[in-house]
Amino acid sequence: MLETLKSLTAGYVGITDVPGVLYIGELARLYPDAIVICTTRDKDEWWGSLVATRKNARFWWLDLLFWPMPTLRFFGEWRESVGIR
Repeated sequence: MLETLKSLTAGYVGITDVPGVLYIGELARLYPDAIVICTTRDKDEWWGSLVATRKNARFWWLDLLFWPMPTLRFFGEWRESVGIR
């Protein structure tokens, strides 16, 4: 998994929020010298923002636009999974 995560993050200089927060431990192992900034937010406001992002990112052409990008090509799958859990 670490090798896959390393290849997905190759060339990037930063990551924020979801899905990066789900891999904090793994990212810390891969990039031990990284600077981490932790902020907090009201959970209901955060969830409302996430739902709004999903709603406003439903353009069919986004999946085509993001397909050539190593990580963003999975944006459509992520977008559809928000709210399922």
